[in-house]
Order: sequence, then C-alpha cells, then structure tokens
Amino acid sequence: MTENPTLVNTKETGRLLIIGGNRGYSSSDMVYLVDECMNTLRHHSTLTIGRIGHAAVYINNRDIFVIGGYNSD
Repeated sequence: MTENPTLVNTKETGRLLIIGGNRGYSSSDMVYLVDECMNTLRHHSTLTIGRIGHAAVYINNRDIFVIGGYNSD
C-alpha cells in the first residue's frame, strides 16, 4: 500500500478508488478498488506515470482524470 494517495468516491456506483501516492522514495502508479463489504483492496488499473500530491475527478459516471502533482522518480 502507498502513503498519501488520492481517494475518489464514485457516488453513482458506490466505488472508492485509491490512486497513486508514494512508496518510500518513489511514486506509485497503482489504482486500487476498495471493497468495503469484504474489507479488501483489488488492483483496478495502472497510471501511465506514478503521481504524488495530485487530485482526481470522476466525470460522466465512467472517466477518472488525475490532475497535477508530481512524479518523485
């Protein structure tokens, strides 16, 4: 798991995503889907470039855009 990720709550579908963050001295490109009922994380997708200190927005019930931040690598 990473530190300082961005959380996106997709209210329409009831999903919570954990996006990016840092793993020690490198940025994470991982996106996880949180299953609150089962208390588990599942790999959802991968960012093109790992991000730290970014924002994310959920648009049109399907698209998630990651904005700003930086890559520590």
